[in-house]
Amino acid sequence: MNIWVLTNEYENKTIGGLGTVATHLSKALAQKEGIHVTVLANKTKKKVVARKGAPRVVRFPLTLQYFDAAGNFKPAPIAKWLRTNGYNLPDLIHTHSLQCVDMALYFKRKYGIPFVYTCHSLALRRNIFGKNRVSPRQVDLFRFADVVTVPSAWQKRQIHAHCPYVKHIQVIRNGVPFRESTTGSGSKKKGRLLFVGRLTATKGINELLQAVGLLKKSKPKVKLDIVGRGSATFTKKLKQTALRSKINQNVRWIGKLKHEKVQRLYSSYQAVIVPSRKESFGLVALEAMASGVPLVATRNGGLSSFVNRGNATIIASATPRSIAAGIRKMWKYPDETAVKAENAKKTAKQYSWTNISDRYAELFYRVTGR
Repeated sequence: MNIWVLTNEYENKTIGGLGTVATHLSKALAQKEGIHVTVLANKTKKKVVARKGAPRVVRFPLTLQYFDAAGNFKPAPIAKWLRTNGYNLPDLIHTHSLQCVDMALYFKRKYGIPFVYTCHSLALRRNIFGKNRVSPRQVDLFRFADVVTVPSAWQKRQIHAHCPYVKHIQVIRNGVPFRESTTGSGSKKKGRLLFVGRLTATKGINELLQAVGLLKKSKPKVKLDIVGRGSATFTKKLKQTALRSKINQNVRWIGKLKHEKVQRLYSSYQAVIVPSRKESFGLVALEAMASGVPLVATRNGGLSSFVNRGNATIIASATPRSIAAGIRKMWKYPDETAVKAENAKKTAKQYSWTNISDRYAELFYRVTGR
């Protein structure tokens, strides 16, 4: 089976979970016998770059020849380049990004090629009446995809709530790289806490900073490292919160790191904190579990599908007091925390990309009738 993967984010050019999933899933699928994967992505250089291997990767330059002003893929010139350079039409298209909707529809309408859309999150916008509306580009993906996949039952319910017309939704959870040798002693940075993710309100990062302010009263040496970026406006707000909470010396703003570096970083911390108000899945929490580092997290949204009291210290609600209480509990009961971290590794092992890609392969064969 010949599969094209369409994504706006791919290895070495990722923003969040979408790019991480698109990269690892495509690589895992490409290792399966009888499946040939070609990834179509973008880049900033001026010419098309094609890399052979499993998967093959073709990166098109972000110029008006191949993309519109908003960064959406232009199907006709991309299709022409692929045809000219000997790329056969696929049996199925797998798309991850809203910027790829025109491409998916072009090949479906012109050649009858089915496509599967993996929805990583809902793209909601408020209209003039203040009501949430789904992005028109995502609506097209929902309407015309042969199947929509989501990483959690929570995300499925969210889609049904906003777009009840979407019928073919299948839950396939995200995966995580897992190494048997990973350990999470936390000895290198004892007392240090780690947050990884986009700096947005839904991630609970503002409340986490306030929680650190509360913790500092009894543990003045508490440290929080923050990996990730956000808008200039929201980042300024977060730094003002740190200033008001008198924790400037307790917080380190690391910024964005490559995914591979983050994976190496996890196990050197005493705990990873995931205080999200909502998550379509919660990939950072699963990555922390796989690394063996203790996890302190809410069970909001998709987190509830794999985070529980047996493998993590639970934050009751995404408020400063609840977050601080969860961290204190993790500190107070080190033996219990260590048991939970071991259980977490066992949980994460079930989510290997080999296992997850098996689910996708079964779906793709079913959609193509093979």
